[in-house]
Amino acid sequence: MSTPQNTISLLDAETRTAEWRIQNPGKVKAFLIPIESLTGVLAQKPDKVRAYLGIKTNFDGSQEEQLIFVGADKKGSIYVDQLPPVQGDNGNHIFDLTTPCPSDCDPNSSLNS
Repeated sequence: MSTPQNTISLLDAETRTAEWRIQNPGKVKAFLIPIESLTGVLAQKPDKVRAYLGIKTNFDGSQEEQLIFVGADKKGSIYVDQLPPVQGDNGNHIFDLTTPCPSDCDPNSSLNS
């Protein structure tokens, strides 16, 4: 079986995530992404997908980090976000159902230790 393009080894992933934790103690380590968010943004047939960092305020007033996904299409030399209009529907949508680690972590993952 051949290795897909644009992948990295487990050792590389462990090194990179460890370096993130060293440089950002107490910060979010990862995001759990619902498959619906990925398939939804890909259904818009973007050239690429951009992930923005955001802060969500919950009903109880607590806050948590989120990734916000939008499709992006190449226009000249840049990628332009596929944004929905303020009113109406042009078929573009923004997806934000991610949850941060912590608290939604895999305690047994070598990428989280």
